[in-house]
Amino acid sequence: MSTRRNRVVARVGLLLLAIILFAGGLLFAWRLAFGPLVDVWRSKDWPLVSARIETVQLVAGLEGRQLEVRYHYHFAGRTYYSERYGSYRWLADSAALEEAYAELLYAKNARAWVNPRDPGEALLNRDISWPVALMAIPACGMIFLGATLLWAALASAREFLREKKPGNRG
Repeated sequence: MSTRRNRVVARVGLLLLAIILFAGGLLFAWRLAFGPLVDVWRSKDWPLVSARIETVQLVAGLEGRQLEVRYHYHFAGRTYYSERYGSYRWLADSAALEEAYAELLYAKNARAWVNPRDPGEALLNRDISWPVALMAIPACGMIFLGATLLWAALASAREFLREKKPGNRG
């Protein structure tokens, strides 16, 4: 009985590890590469407007250093405010952050890409941070490893369930 129970615990542990690796890999790949790439692609046809910088700060938080900026712009006869700098919300390239901070700190005017369907959405920067995006490669490895372990766990569980339990006559 103890051996069978240990085998169940091992299979459940393998299944949980597979799910964690797979889901974690998907999350990191989305946040590091795919999400920002979708933002850049979506904004490729957005009009460019003048923006007025109100505040700029470089802050350290739980998700790494971030550039906090507040600006306003005019679009279709209305004034809008935004705090979004670019596609990356966290873990941006440190040198690029320092450069953007220095540039915006002394600039009062900038250019913003505005979503014509939702003018409250704007970006000051549409660049891809390739060092950060390339970190999605290990995330894809996590996805592959998680999927492989998930397949192994499910195949093992199927075999385990087909075995006769001790005490059963078949």
